[in-house]
Amino acid sequence: MKLEFKNTERQPLKKAIKSTYPQISDLKISNLLKEREIRVDGNKIARNYVVEKDSIIEIFISEKAFKKNELEIIYKDENVLVINKPIKIETTSLNDNVLTLERLVKEAYPTAKALHRLDINTSGLVIFSLNDIAEKCLFEGFKNRNINKYYMAVVMGKDIKENETFTDYIQKDEKTSIVKVFSEKKKPKKLEVKTAILSYETVERKGPYAVLKIELKTGRTHQIRAQLAHHKIFILGDGKYGDKKINRIGKIRRQMLSAYKLSFDFPESAPLVYLNSHTFQITPNFHPKKED
Repeated sequence: MKLEFKNTERQPLKKAIKSTYPQISDLKISNLLKEREIRVDGNKIARNYVVEKDSIIEIFISEKAFKKNELEIIYKDENVLVINKPIKIETTSLNDNVLTLERLVKEAYPTAKALHRLDINTSGLVIFSLNDIAEKCLFEGFKNRNINKYYMAVVMGKDIKENETFTDYIQKDEKTSIVKVFSEKKKPKKLEVKTAILSYETVERKGPYAVLKIELKTGRTHQIRAQLAHHKIFILGDGKYGDKKINRIGKIRRQMLSAYKLSFDFPESAPLVYLNSHTFQITPNFHPKKED
């Protein structure tokens, strides 16, 4: 896979790459330089240096370069592929300059298509179709709630119960990409809102923190983060809806939310009904005091 862009100002090569592709780590850039997989104006580059404005930078990334960290395959058959998405990478994007999980997966499996998305800082399971029949079946499965999505999060809050279900109303601001959550009593009359439902179970308490298992009943933009925050339960490391003071004091720089389990309830006539006997599950790799 080749990524190509025009440099916008005179600056160090690493800075130019990071400003365009923030998902590529400093270590990975250094390794790509050592392997001479970066070119500036057609010339192979082996070290960091200052590149001029309007220089063309090309980055050659092989499937092998990403396989260890980005392509953790949980399950694969002739129809579907399940990947454990790391943080700091988008699932999909219409912007060709964004390095996405789907682009990486397509390097190895050209027909793959992501049927749902996780936020850039949410890790966990993403299911891909590998053919048209599977794509249609998965699309209908998400629409008809035949696919069950479960999340795990480390949170803080004063009133975290052992079990609870929240039913609220959610509205997305298209300009800011921020959602607002309203309780039933405060439901706005003139705004377009959608119902948002989730349930959680407290599975562990660690001092001021709690670990929740969350079942998402509706799939709304930023739903878990925004809906929990509406009820004064804040996901650690969430810079948009979380408690910035808690994150700063605890030096928490990773969003501790992961899509850790997928299960299926397809009707008998569905092509992917065999997935009903499968449950895909991972153990999220986060800790409330760990700084990534």
